[in-house]
Amino acid sequence: MEKLQEALSLGWHQLQKIAPAVIAGRTGAVWDEPTGLLTLPYLGRTCQLSLSQGNFPGADWLSLREKIVIVHYLIDSRSSRYQGQLISFKEMNAGNIYYPSFVDRVIKPLLTAFQAQPDVLQRKAFFWGGQKTNLAPSGIQISVLPAVKLFFLFYPADEEFPADLKVLFNGEIEKFLDTEDVVVLCEEIAARLLAEENSLSKPIT
Repeated sequence: MEKLQEALSLGWHQLQKIAPAVIAGRTGAVWDEPTGLLTLPYLGRTCQLSLSQGNFPGADWLSLREKIVIVHYLIDSRSSRYQGQLISFKEMNAGNIYYPSFVDRVIKPLLTAFQAQPDVLQRKAFFWGGQKTNLAPSGIQISVLPAVKLFFLFYPADEEFPADLKVLFNGEIEKFLDTEDVVVLCEEIAARLLAEENSLSKPIT
């Protein structure tokens, strides 16, 4: 926990060096100068950041790791329009190195939990701003941040193949997050999707 707090503090220090209007212009956030708040869409909701105070007012539902990723997103983003091209995790920088961890922490838990009930996954994903996509028999698209889109593509088992889950990303994601942050973000989203439905709005601990 201490290391996470240090990482968040370092991120705030870096973010506070960037002009708020610049941050807003390249990330999809909205800057309100009178209040000193940045408002940013996240998982179908909005969160606010106070640049002067270095905190997230009223965002108790965010985990510490999510806050770190959001701050990194605001620091590292480079303006880029969504081109509609999708990439796999392995296509990211160092994706092959992180892939075994990504499979164990994201793909396997989701596949185990929802392979027999993809409708439950869809319902939970809708709670976090997800929507159906026709890229797979049971496909879900989640707009996590303005420039970060995740696609969970479920393929049911048949006589030849077991059930499978593929996770794809918008091709521009690496202009906004590094691969390690993508892993963390996917782990946090998976945790939200795996949570009991009566605790969906609670922070992930």
